Amino acid sequence: MRIEGQVSEVLARTRVVEFATITPKGTLSTRPMRKLWSPERDQIILTTPPAFPQKIYNVRRDGRVAVLFSDPTGTGLTDPPAILVQGRAIAPHTVVLPEEIPDYWRELFDGFSWPSVQELESEQFQRTMDWYFWRLAVYVTPERVRVLPGCEAGGAAEPPLPQPSAPLAVRVRDALERYPTGVLTGRDDDGWPCAVRATITAATDGNSYLVKPVESVPVASGPASLLWHRQGAPLTRQLSKQRVRWGEWSELLVFGAVSAGREQLVFTPERVFTGPFRRGATRDSGWSGRYRNTALDYLRRHNIDPPQINWQSLVTYATPQ
Repeated sequence: MRIEGQVSEVLARTRVVEFATITPKGTLSTRPMRKLWSPERDQIILTTPPAFPQKIYNVRRDGRVAVLFSDPTGTGLTDPPAILVQGRAIAPHTVVLPEEIPDYWRELFDGFSWPSVQELESEQFQRTMDWYFWRLAVYVTPERVRVLPGCEAGGAAEPPLPQPSAPLAVRVRDALERYPTGVLTGRDDDGWPCAVRATITAATDGNSYLVKPVESVPVASGPASLLWHRQGAPLTRQLSKQRVRWGEWSELLVFGAVSAGREQLVFTPERVFTGPFRRGATRDSGWSGRYRNTALDYLRRHNIDPPQINWQSLVTYATPQ
């Protein structure tokens, strides 16, 4: 399908999207991710290092995905709508090098303060962080596009986030106070992932949460997830540019089930996402080495030689224009 006009502009200028896939157990996993919109190919391109391949496995198992463009932070757009894209995704068994998707890296460096040009030129950084620039790509071809009302996104940086070991109820209560809205993801009547921004409040039973989407969407009763996240406070790189500190990102993803209530949807939580990479989580000094080993293990299991990174190309992409 051909996407043009305001919808294409929102797809192009939104920095971070909510990407929803179907897990092996049939639940919905939604993660905030950087993306590249390619209008020439009518495709959304997302990537992840081999250290974090679960999204790739999900896509290879079931290519039905949803991409929600609902956070206008850093877009420069005034009151843009949210855009829900449902489509089919493919995840080839190859590693995509930075020079193969230069626009993706230019946009990433334009939006974040990490890594700096100085870090990219550092031999120590190159030895320990090459795995981050080995990328597995997901190509999403839109099949259904829905324009939704825009609403407040983001969230407060203070107080500090609860520890990952905190009880689920404590972490969700913090999210309700920290973020003005969250993202509900379920399945529509055809079984496709379907995501929408919503206001969320605690129910009186103390065990569930009331979810009021910004617009009625066909989310069927069954497995669902709630995601809260923030990109961080913008930093001024140039007068016309905004960047955020990597460490200012935060997120909370809760798996559960959704059902219809009298006036709102009812979400019953079951567990918190505990994957290896959670924005806002504290990392010790050995985190990079562990992720590099995980990435190398993925490459070995798929008979892929560790790629050589063209660091000068990355320096070029990261240098302010």
